[in-house]
Amino acid sequence: MSQDSALQFFLGANTSNGFVSYFPNCYSKDYKVFVLKGTPGSGKSTLLKKLCADGPKPCELIFCSSDPDSLDGVIFPVQRVVILDGTAPHVVEPAYIGAVERLVNLGEALDFDGLAEDKEAVIRLTEQNTALHKRAARYLNAAGTLLRDNCLLEADTLDAQKILRCAGRIAHRELPKTDKNTPQNGQESIRFLSAITPKGPVFFGETLTALADKIYSLRDETGAAAKLFMSAMRKLCLKNGLSIIVCPCPLSPADKIDHIIVPDLRLAFTTANKYHRLPADDSPQTVHRSIHARRFADPALSFLCKEKIAFNQKASAEILKEAVSIMRQAKEVHNALEACYGRHIHFDTVNALTEELMKTLRLTEENSVK
Repeated sequence: MSQDSALQFFLGANTSNGFVSYFPNCYSKDYKVFVLKGTPGSGKSTLLKKLCADGPKPCELIFCSSDPDSLDGVIFPVQRVVILDGTAPHVVEPAYIGAVERLVNLGEALDFDGLAEDKEAVIRLTEQNTALHKRAARYLNAAGTLLRDNCLLEADTLDAQKILRCAGRIAHRELPKTDKNTPQNGQESIRFLSAITPKGPVFFGETLTALADKIYSLRDETGAAAKLFMSAMRKLCLKNGLSIIVCPCPLSPADKIDHIIVPDLRLAFTTANKYHRLPADDSPQTVHRSIHARRFADPALSFLCKEKIAFNQKASAEILKEAVSIMRQAKEVHNALEACYGRHIHFDTVNALTEELMKTLRLTEENSVK
């Protein structure tokens, strides 16, 4: 399986409230977890790509939102093995070190004496990178504030009960019936399916279509109707004992869900807007049913806030564009920082650590087959 055909997610994202990480929540106590610790340029992403290419299939790729060409993790669900980059900003501190998590120290490959020559450059570039990320966060916060204002404006035009009835009808039709006297509690995994990156907004729509044959698409530019619909659908899925993947909005992850995937039913619910376009979005082979948010809105009330929403959308788009530009500068600085460290890494040590992990994966794969 190539990287392109594997399931792709983010576990961390730059949001309007700073960096949000779901790294510590991506595994349970019955997993074997390897946490990579090392400097920029120490080969963490290269190691992860090799494990993805040569390791067992299927696998789930976790990309870096600050550099979407770089990997931050690989998950092997069948073998119940996870390898994560546990360095900042998505720090992973082992809760059950040795029993569940094991630290892989790529710092062993660093030539500390040689690095002393680049000490001043490392300090300067690290501080530059931190400052740029903080600046980008301020722009993301400004854009998120305007988009949340749109959500509130649109919410005042909606018939909330109509949205909840719609969610209930779809759930009644699509979700398996359960015994009301025996309530079940489903399990949820949290992943970002999209993120604001130095390349602009990135959306892994192929993951959605890979996991679901039937997709309900809610077309909603402000997200007001989707916020109610997705929240209701999440509760209904969990009440029915289903395992789901919940994908929060990268700008407002605390209070807004963009997508829900029910892998066991090959079913998904997605918010469609200018940032989330599925492959062949209008094809009936891709989308089972498309629902437009305007069906839940009062046209007269929508007209009254139309100009305000349009202003906020235009202003937030410009602010997001500047945030992306700043993130691109931060990536360039990070690349320079990686080059500083990279000159002082003994990659034969990194290769040896990679081979040790590969052996562990092979043994785990053999045991899972038995």
